[in-house]
Amino acid sequence: MKFAILGQPMQDAHPSYRGLDRETPTFVEYLPEAHPVNQAFLWYAHAGVDGGLVDDMVQAQAAIAQYAVLTPPQYFELIEVTMGAARPNMGTVLLGYDIVAGYYSVLSWGLTFQETSTLPPAINTLTDLLGRYFRPRLNIHSLFANMETAQYCLACMEALQTFHPGLWEHERVQFAVVGLWQVVAEV
Repeated sequence: MKFAILGQPMQDAHPSYRGLDRETPTFVEYLPEAHPVNQAFLWYAHAGVDGGLVDDMVQAQAAIAQYAVLTPPQYFELIEVTMGAARPNMGTVLLGYDIVAGYYSVLSWGLTFQETSTLPPAINTLTDLLGRYFRPRLNIHSLFANMETAQYCLACMEALQTFHPGLWEHERVQFAVVGLWQVVAEV
């Protein structure tokens, strides 16, 4: 099982976005290193693999609880991340399917592409078409509601990239479809 500790959307992200490309725990500079919040961060920084994902759900929940008691509080949620069609073990609420490379998501900005003079006009037209086709298929969390649509969007992006290599990624970065399942804490 892989878990992500995620907060608010990044500054340039779509406000409703609840995918993988969000704020994560940070070191709190005004507190000593021995403070429980900073100890939680140090655990997270060392335990995080595969783009900040952690294996220990209990420790992740404890870290989230530490940040919630700060003044002002910092709120995070625990998300189980699944690859493709894999089912979650602990996550109970499907937020949706994201298209990511590490923590970077192409859905965080709502599939709104800006025309740019650095791209050939035909590529600008096709990226606009891609956005117009897939944007209405995003759910209330700015994610895809089903894996098939997310995989089709990724396939279209990869096909478009064959006409303009490096459009989305370079040779060392591969995008993948991941499922995001909220882990609801038991009360």
